[in-house]
Amino acid sequence: MNILREVGRSVADTFHLERHFFVLTSVVGLAGVALGIVLMHTLATTLETALGIDPQAPIHSQPHGTLWVVIFIAGIPVTIYLGCVVVAGTFAAVMVLLGKFTGREALQYAFLSKYPAGWLKKRGTVR
Repeated sequence: MNILREVGRSVADTFHLERHFFVLTSVVGLAGVALGIVLMHTLATTLETALGIDPQAPIHSQPHGTLWVVIFIAGIPVTIYLGCVVVAGTFAAVMVLLGKFTGREALQYAFLSKYPAGWLKKRGTVR
């Protein structure tokens, strides 16, 4: 299974969602990105402390400034993805408890952003 291909297919499926599922999944995604930003800030401040960086001084004047920048930039997509997985996973777990998702659908929704087949518009209704 090619993960990038699956994610690409999921992105394309976004435009084929029923309207209310599109809004719902947009809210879940926005909450995930917001959590990712909080995690990114936590990463930045933890790195500052661990590397002995003074937050009031320019980063280029710090002895470990370059290392901080490299780790921070590499951490941006990781923290955003992690935030999205946590929020989507929590949402999917609730949907499993309500009987609206199977366990497999929940895992695919949380990790690959793959939507349940029932969320997609029926053929012929795609605009």
